[in-house]
Amino acid sequence: MATLAMIVGAGTAVGVSDGQVGASHLIGPALVLTVLLLIAGAALLAFRAPRIRVRIVSTLTGIGSRLRVIASPREWEELATSPPPVRRLLPTLAWSAASWLLDAAALWVIFLGFGQHLHPAVVLVGYGLANLINALPELTPGWLGVLETALAAAFAALGIPVGVAVVAVLCYRLVSYWLPVAAGAGPALRMLRGRRSAGATAQSDHVLEAVA
Repeated sequence: MATLAMIVGAGTAVGVSDGQVGASHLIGPALVLTVLLLIAGAALLAFRAPRIRVRIVSTLTGIGSRLRVIASPREWEELATSPPPVRRLLPTLAWSAASWLLDAAALWVIFLGFGQHLHPAVVLVGYGLANLINALPELTPGWLGVLETALAAAFAALGIPVGVAVVAVLCYRLVSYWLPVAAGAGPALRMLRGRRSAGATAQSDHVLEAVA
């Protein structure tokens, strides 16, 4: 989310200088980036307090076990107290930026297909402001319905005809959300069936052991 906020902020700055967007659009990404930095600073300060650090490590261990992350409490504590150096974070930031930019480019291509040649800054502002809701807990799976509404409203506020904005956003979500879901449905169902079969086999083995 910090990467997205920086991308949107940079795009907004370019758009303001070119007269494509208003300066007020800088408020959203600047506010989100500020909040994220404050959260990061508060976390670093919390790690210095032994009692709080123990609670945080315990919480991370519980979350990790539910997500099947193999790590001991000591490893979680080392991760919390010794964050990786900036140079090790650069590849992650680069891939994150590439992911956001390519996704925004896909939306730009779809708008172009409907005859709307948008300035890159306009695309970044509309796309970024709507996607900043990803910093919040999901209200619906994949923000289904919420993100579509936010994207269409953001581009309509930027001067795109409402009908074009709605249709383009729906086509974009069809390509970026529903097609991957459809592609992964088959493997996911096979995986669930395999787990159920394994669970049934294990339960049968336990019953036979009890009878024996």
